[in-house]
Amino acid sequence: MTLPSNIDMNLLYICVQMAHGVQMRCKATTLNYVIQMAQYLRLRNVKIYCERQLIQQYSHLKVSEKRILSAFRHDLRRYL
Repeated sequence: MTLPSNIDMNLLYICVQMAHGVQMRCKATTLNYVIQMAQYLRLRNVKIYCERQLIQQYSHLKVSEKRILSAFRHDLRRYL
């Protein structure tokens, strides 16, 4: 698999660390980008970890149409 040249190396670093089991705390916007990257790289465990973090730490945020569509798009069943 080849990565696009415009990939954000900080997000890739976070994604790889999560894939190796490192417990990282991130902002909700960062988690959304990591979920997108994890889906591209087919890292299901990273998606599940990010989804769990969204549920546990950011459940107080207002649910918007954008969040629901993003959850559908990235197959975040638990978050829905």
